[in-house]
Amino acid sequence: MGISANPANRGQLVETFVNTAYDKVKTVHDNLAEILRVADISGSRQAGTVLPTTRKDGSALLGGDTFFHEDTNILYNWNSVTTEWVPSGFVNVTKLPITVDSAIAASGTVDVSSTPYTVGGNNLTVYINGVHQSDYTETDPNTIDFGANTLEVGDKILVIVSELISEVGLTTADQVNFTPAGTGAILTDVQNKLRQDVSLLDFIPVAEHAAIKAGTSTTDVSSYIQAAIDALTAGGRIFVPRGVYKISAQVNLDSNIAFVGEGKNVSIFIFDSAFGTTGNMFNGSGVTNISFEHIGFNGNDVGSGGSQTRFAAMIVIAASSSNITMSNCKVYGHKYIGLSIGNGCDNVLISGNEFTDLGYEGTTVNGGVCLWISGTAGASPTNVRVVNNHFHDNFWSGMQANLDGGLISQNTFENNKEAHIFSSNDLVSSNYTSRNTVISNNIFKTVTINDISSHGIEGTWYNSVISDNYISDCDHGGIALNGCQNMVVKGNVIGNFNKGTTSWGGISISNNFSSPNNSKKISIYGNTFFDNQSPQTASYGVRSVGSGDPMEYVEIYDNDFEDITFVTALWGIQNSNWDFATCRRRNNKGSDDVGPYYGVLNITTTGALSATGFPFPPKRLEMWSYVSGAAYLVNSYSRVEHNSTGTLNIINMNESADGTTGRQASSSTDVVVLRQPDSTAVTTATFTSLNVAGFTINVTAHAGGTSTIKYAAYP
Repeated sequence: MGISANPANRGQLVETFVNTAYDKVKTVHDNLAEILRVADISGSRQAGTVLPTTRKDGSALLGGDTFFHEDTNILYNWNSVTTEWVPSGFVNVTKLPITVDSAIAASGTVDVSSTPYTVGGNNLTVYINGVHQSDYTETDPNTIDFGANTLEVGDKILVIVSELISEVGLTTADQVNFTPAGTGAILTDVQNKLRQDVSLLDFIPVAEHAAIKAGTSTTDVSSYIQAAIDALTAGGRIFVPRGVYKISAQVNLDSNIAFVGEGKNVSIFIFDSAFGTTGNMFNGSGVTNISFEHIGFNGNDVGSGGSQTRFAAMIVIAASSSNITMSNCKVYGHKYIGLSIGNGCDNVLISGNEFTDLGYEGTTVNGGVCLWISGTAGASPTNVRVVNNHFHDNFWSGMQANLDGGLISQNTFENNKEAHIFSSNDLVSSNYTSRNTVISNNIFKTVTINDISSHGIEGTWYNSVISDNYISDCDHGGIALNGCQNMVVKGNVIGNFNKGTTSWGGISISNNFSSPNNSKKISIYGNTFFDNQSPQTASYGVRSVGSGDPMEYVEIYDNDFEDITFVTALWGIQNSNWDFATCRRRNNKGSDDVGPYYGVLNITTTGALSATGFPFPPKRLEMWSYVSGAAYLVNSYSRVEHNSTGTLNIINMNESADGTTGRQASSSTDVVVLRQPDSTAVTTATFTSLNVAGFTINVTAHAGGTSTIKYAAYP
C-alpha cells in the first residue's frame, strides 16, 4: 500500500502536521477537525462552529458536501437545489488511535472491537499517518483488513466510528424531552405534549381531506370524530381545520375535550339529511370541561317540511355536567332546539355566538328555542352566563331561561317569533325553576307571534332583576311577569308594543295563582315607555291583571309614560287584582299619580259620607278641618294610612288653637273632631275605609251648619 510514501501533492503538508500537531498532542483524534481540514484540500467535508458559504478552497459548495458542527454535534448536508445546509442528524463520534506493531504489520488486520461499527454502514473513517484511507476491507464489526505487508511498524492509525443517533425529521417524538414554561412545570416528552392536541384530520383518511376542505364530501365522519375523542383518554384539544364535516350518527362527548375550529363560517359540522328523527349531533351526559370554539353547527334543515319530524336538539349537554363553554360559534339551520343545557348543569358560559334559522315555523308548542336552558325544580342549571350573543331570524324563541343563578347580558335578540326570552315554573307545586337571575343590558327588537305569545321577556322568576334593557316592536308587550316574586324591574326602555293586540302593557303583571304563589314583592321603577308609531298602539304602560289571589306588595313608581297618549290617563297604569292594603303607585310621569290629589268634603249631617273621584286608589291621606266662615285652617293635620294589619288609623291628631276661638282637633284614634268657633258644639266622625277612588267616614255627631274637611290624597 506504500503508506510511508505519501501522495506527492499532500506529502509535505501532512508530514509537517504529523511532525508537529500529532507528536505534540499524542492522539490524532483530539485534532479531528484539523485533520479533516488538512486531508481534504478542496473542503467537501468540513468541520467548525460556523456554517461555511463556500468550500475551503473557495469554490462553490456542491450537493453532498458535508459539515460537522463541533458545538452541537450535528452533521449537515448541502442541498444544491434549495442552496442551504440541511441538518441530517446528531452524530456520536468514537475515536480509536492505534500504533502499528510487528504483528499488525505482518497480518494487516486491525482489531477495533472496542469501537464496533456497522459493516457497509458508511460510518467508518480511517487515517494512516494523517492521510485519509479508502483501501481496506470491512471484515466484520470488530476488525478491518488492510492486507498483509501493507503496514509498517510505527504507522499511526486513527479509526473513527460515527453514529447518527437521531435523524432530523425521523426521530420519534418520545425521544425528545420537553419542559413546559413556568415554575413547577413537569418534564415530559414531545410526543406526550403534542398528543394533548390532535387534528380531526389525523383520524380521517387522507383521501377524504380534499373534499372535506372543499365542502363537497359525502362521507360520514361521525366515527372518526368519536375516535378522536376516545383517543384523548386524558383529555385535550381537537383542532377542526376548515372544511365541512358530515355527521350521520350521534357523537358522544367525554370530559376534558375542547373542539377548536378556524372560524364559525369555515369549520362546520353538518347534519346528514339521513340522520333520522332521534339522536343529537353531539351529546354529553355527566361530563365536565367541555368547550366548542370557532365552529359552525349546521342543521341542514333536518326536520323541516310540512310538519315537524324531529324533536331532538343539535347539541345536548345534560345530567349534571359542569364547566361548559360555547364561544364564537354559529348554530343554525335546524328545525328544533339548537343547544340544550339540562338538569343540574353548573358553570356554563355561552358567549359571542350566533343563533339563527332555528325552530319550527309551524304552530306547535314544540317549536324549539335556539338556546334551551332548563331543569326540574331544585336541579335547574346554576352559574350560567349568556353574554354577547346574537339571536336573530328564528322561527321560535331565542332562549328559555330556567336558571338558578345566572346572567343574561349584552345580547341582541331580533326578528324572532314567540317571546325572545321566556321561563316557566311549576307554581302549583311551589317549584321555582327560574330564580336568582339578572337580565340586563340586552337589546330586544321585533318579535312576532307564531302560536302562543310574543313579548320581549316573558316568564315566572323568583328573586331576580330585569334592568336596563332596550325592548321595542313587540306584537304583545315588552315584559310579561306571571306569578313572579321578589322582583326588580328597573331602567328599561320599552316602546312600540301591542303591535298585534291591545290587551298587553309595556310591562304586564299577570297573576293566576293562589297564595302563596300569587305575584308579590315586585318593584317597577325608573322605566321609560315610548310609542313613535302612527297611530300609536300602546294601551297600558303597566298593566296588572289576573284571576288568582290579589297580588301583594307591588310598587310602581318614577316611571315615564309621557311619550304615549293613552285613551285615558288611568291607562298609564292599570292596577286591577291588587291588594290595595299593600300595593301602591306614585310619581309616574304621564300617568295620574304624580303628586297629591286635593279635595274638599263638606259635612252637613250625620251618617256615612264618602269622597270620590280620585284618579288612583289612595294610599295616604292628609286632612285639614275648619268651620265655614272661619278665618283660617286649624294647623294640625291627620294622616290616614293602613297599618301592618290592614286596619285604618288616623295618626298625628295634635291639639291646636288660635288663641281666641278655641278650635282644636282631637288626638283620639279613628276620630275627627271639629269644634265650632265660640261654641262647645262639636262635629265628630270615625273613618270607615279607603276606597279604590276615595275614602269614607261615618259622621257620629253634627254641630250644625257646614263643617269642612280638606284633604290631600297620595297614591
